[in-house]
Amino acid sequence: MLKLFGFKATIKKELYPNRTTRLQAYTETGSPLCTITVNLADYGLIPPENHAYIKIGQENTGILEPLIEQNIISAPLSTVNYGYMNSCTAVLCKILI
Repeated sequence: MLKLFGFKATIKKELYPNRTTRLQAYTETGSPLCTITVNLADYGLIPPENHAYIKIGQENTGILEPLIEQNIISAPLSTVNYGYMNSCTAVLCKILI
């Protein structure tokens, strides 16, 4: 169990429909808490196998540190901006689970 946004959470490795990796957080009761990753295929950004883009900032502020500390993801390998006027930021990380 990992503490995210004040909840005890379980992290599961899943797939987006385009077969890229998605990390999903679930509460103790099994309810979805948040999707940790962001699918950037529409921007031409396909992560390598066992890697994913993690949206940082906005509603995901503070999400990286506990995931890195619990060896769920690596430290960020690169940073990308996307969205309207490149106003959103994501980091590419290796998935360790």
